[in-house]
Amino acid sequence: MASLRSNLPNLDWSEVQQGEITYLEMPPLETEPAAIAVLFAAQVNGGLGAVLQQLQQPLPDTFTLPIDVSSPETIRRSLQPFTVAAGDDINMRWFRNPSADGTYNVNTAELGLLQQAAAELRAEPKDLEPLNDAIREFFARRVEAYVKQGLAGIESYDIDGKQVAAGDYLAGSLQPLQVVSKLEPGFYQAFLEYPQLEAGSTDKSPYQHHFFLVVENDNGQRITSLRHWMLEQRDNSALIAERKFYISHSLDAMHTLIYIEQAADDRSYVVLSNTTFTQKVTGMGQFIAHKVGRAKIETTIRPMLVSLQNAFR
Repeated sequence: MASLRSNLPNLDWSEVQQGEITYLEMPPLETEPAAIAVLFAAQVNGGLGAVLQQLQQPLPDTFTLPIDVSSPETIRRSLQPFTVAAGDDINMRWFRNPSADGTYNVNTAELGLLQQAAAELRAEPKDLEPLNDAIREFFARRVEAYVKQGLAGIESYDIDGKQVAAGDYLAGSLQPLQVVSKLEPGFYQAFLEYPQLEAGSTDKSPYQHHFFLVVENDNGQRITSLRHWMLEQRDNSALIAERKFYISHSLDAMHTLIYIEQAADDRSYVVLSNTTFTQKVTGMGQFIAHKVGRAKIETTIRPMLVSLQNAFR
């Protein structure tokens, strides 16, 4: 924690110790997509184990589906509970008539899968099962490719006639987290290069990996994403890295890193770094993307820290 403080001189640690959730906007990314990076720090009146357990609880009004990635079969079984209904939200309109219009992050092969199912639905409007099967297969293929190859397994998206190399930009979006790369190079590299560093290794990995399909409510719109959660726990500290791939949003992806350290008096300090980015806007549109990114942070990240503090009052 002392090293972290020395690397973040602009954070007011006296406010953190008084219970304030302190916010720091990080330098802009030197990558092509519009992006915003911020950092939060907070004090929580609870020990490390209790804080970790609380962090793993789903946020209110959020559907979180754990995915077992041990085999292609378990991935598909895990996704079976996910369905869309006839009267479902705004996303249902796109699923009924999927197109490469920038609404969803899809490529040509995925689009063909969904368009065929949508055509079957138009022929049999009451039979939603073929469409649900296609949507679950859409998610399963992405999870399977990512588990096998990491960022390299993410196929390019076809958005408004151009290809977007999502994996390259996700790697680039870790740039603001240089503090973590200096203080915890092994953790940083393992997250960046997942699963390559652990493939074929005979040593027991210090990292726990968890995968989820998440549906959040954001101002009345449901946002669907796939999430990879990586945890390393020590005696009195823990590091968590989270990577979210948005399926339908003005943002493409989000990276979050959380450092937790338990102090001697059974209080914990939580430092959270967050980066969001998008390829859907360029030029003056980047200002809008930054605004959306800040709004997303305020509606997701700050409430998470507030709920943490409230849980241990």
